[in-house]
Amino acid sequence: MTSFSHLVPNSHANTTRTAISAVNELASIPVPAVYLASYLEHTALDHRQLAAILERARIDIATLSGEQARISLSELLETLALIDQLSPPGWHIQPTLRLEATHHGPLGLAVVTATDLGAAIDCLVRFESLRSPWTVLQASHTKAPAGLRLRVLPTLALPAPGELLMEMNLIALVKLLAELGGRHRDQLSIDLPARYRPWAGQLLHALPGHVRLDQQHYQIWVPKSLLGLPCLLADASLHASTLKRCEQLLGQDCGTGPISARVQQQLMALNGRDPGLSTMAFRLGMSRRTLIRRLESEQRSYRQLVDRVRLTLARDWLQRTDMPISRIAELLGYGDTANFGRAFRRWTGSSPGALRRR
Repeated sequence: MTSFSHLVPNSHANTTRTAISAVNELASIPVPAVYLASYLEHTALDHRQLAAILERARIDIATLSGEQARISLSELLETLALIDQLSPPGWHIQPTLRLEATHHGPLGLAVVTATDLGAAIDCLVRFESLRSPWTVLQASHTKAPAGLRLRVLPTLALPAPGELLMEMNLIALVKLLAELGGRHRDQLSIDLPARYRPWAGQLLHALPGHVRLDQQHYQIWVPKSLLGLPCLLADASLHASTLKRCEQLLGQDCGTGPISARVQQQLMALNGRDPGLSTMAFRLGMSRRTLIRRLESEQRSYRQLVDRVRLTLARDWLQRTDMPISRIAELLGYGDTANFGRAFRRWTGSSPGALRRR
């Protein structure tokens, strides 16, 4: 096999290998094709333009239908970038708002048939990877004001138009929760990170509730009073069957794509609590030995991923809440504050208190 490594300057070799690895990772992550099909259906582009875009992205439109239809994350990003080049600012808002619960497959049905809004959010957090394999949902309760904060976090660095994709992800999530909230939807609060948006006015007009465009995260806040709101389509039998289907799909999807991302999604859903390697393998539909082997193939270990998620959550809670350090330690599964402090020093070289005082 011919090697071209001699053509890459030594100073750039690591960067090149990292870039190639990132491209390969994006190409290995399967994404439900139904979302792209819906975006294509509701854009203002004509058939000739859409045909040219699909040809450039090397996508056959016939492959975009069906529950099992998948495209790669890299194909989705490339297609969105091509649409974005030919469309006016804000083109993505209305196509995303047109997504119905059924577009999200069994997960959408599990959400709308849950007993109440709180149970529906639990479904979204647990099975986020079925809807959006490149993100995790971090749910945390707030005291002032009382409610639930649902934060959308990427599990990997997304190239352009990654920010657009993250925004579309949040809009789709808002649409789902707004439908469940019914006439109470205006009590939702929606945050988007600060960046220049020529379509800011369209967002403020299209999204329900209180929208802030200059924040640090993509997140939704749901008041505590709405968490017990009954779902209009609540159906215990249908909910149970769709949950079972979600579990089956989660196990199937773990057969492709980076397993480290799946593990992190599960840990985020558990707020950083470590269920143990065997339990994690069971949740992912594989044996303990298989999980270890697949993580090793990605040069990762289960312990590294647990520490990474715990550090992410700890930093967030220390810097953005007034939650006592003892409570943070408890939430992350530490028996006492001292153990958490030692772990935090191992990760960062400083104490939790020092980070909070910065």
